[in-house]
Amino acid sequence: EVIIGQGCREVIKKSKKPVIYAGGGVIIARAAREVKAFAEKINAPVTNTLMGLGGMDAGSPLFMGMLGMHGSVYSNRAVDECDLLISVGARFDDRVTGNVKKFSPNSKKIHIDIDPGSISKSIPVDVPIVGDVKEVLTELTQFVEPLDTKAWLEDVEKWRKESPLRYKDEGGNIKPQYVIQQLWEATKGEALVTTDVGQHQMWTAQYYHFREPNAFMTSGGLGTMGYGFPAAIGAQFGRPDKTVICISGDGSIQMNIQEYTTAVIHKLPIKVAIINNSFYGMVRQWQHFFYKDRFSSSMMDQNPDFVKLSEAYGGVGFRIEKKEDVRTVIDKALAIKDKPCFMDFVCPPEENVMPMIPSGGSMEQIMDMA
Repeated sequence: EVIIGQGCREVIKKSKKPVIYAGGGVIIARAAREVKAFAEKINAPVTNTLMGLGGMDAGSPLFMGMLGMHGSVYSNRAVDECDLLISVGARFDDRVTGNVKKFSPNSKKIHIDIDPGSISKSIPVDVPIVGDVKEVLTELTQFVEPLDTKAWLEDVEKWRKESPLRYKDEGGNIKPQYVIQQLWEATKGEALVTTDVGQHQMWTAQYYHFREPNAFMTSGGLGTMGYGFPAAIGAQFGRPDKTVICISGDGSIQMNIQEYTTAVIHKLPIKVAIINNSFYGMVRQWQHFFYKDRFSSSMMDQNPDFVKLSEAYGGVGFRIEKKEDVRTVIDKALAIKDKPCFMDFVCPPEENVMPMIPSGGSMEQIMDMA
């Protein structure tokens, strides 16, 4: 039985600027509907962690996208300025909080989690609630009253318009963000998407808008390069009716490339979108920003020919070097139903994942596009 004290109700009732911060626990507890119902009941905007993406319908006007190191400016600002932060199945990890002393400094905090060991572990909270988030939110939604958050939601929308997710789309270069957008449009956002780890992972989190849980499979806590393709194999076996896309980097895809044989043998039509920038991209980004371009062991000086590699295993391969060919090739790949394929998108190496809050930093240090 879930017991929610009167204190929780009073804290919510007094809020003028609430934010719901939902993590991977929402996916595990199958509580996406409950999160949405609760958010709509109290008129609160929602932000997801990387592992929580899909736990709130990205099509909802209350959804702000991801928060944290590579989250949107407006979601991070909302968390920074809110007066109530309701954490649902999230653990306040360092990629979200940055500088713990400056994280959401003026808010009361409610933390709903099934693990009592996670409560107040890194961020002190005012109202702890230990329990299954699905059960807790069901009960909480019944006894809270709607909040007047019109002015607050207008502020969030103003910040969204001032600082949207954006990138410089110049010349004929294939920008990774554009590739993700085209994958999202071509699949109508209905694919099962896996990623490896690095820049492509963050771009996927930003630009592929997940509308339901378990549509996004990525390695968050351990950050394991090589996760994406084996995960895609499992997803395709589990859901043969769905389009499965593995978005990877030229570094990550080579960590478990031998599993391509498995996909060919079982005729799994997995689409692998390789963001090929000739670097371990996130390592290069950190070396650029924090180590004065002293690039060490991050350059992919001798990548294989991914088209020939795919064909050698018995799959299909495409190499895409022009922006105008991106959508055409994606559509061709989506039409293949009996074998896996590589789409090798040749991207500029200097592209960075933005926005970015430096490790251990705070909202006031966020870097964004000029």
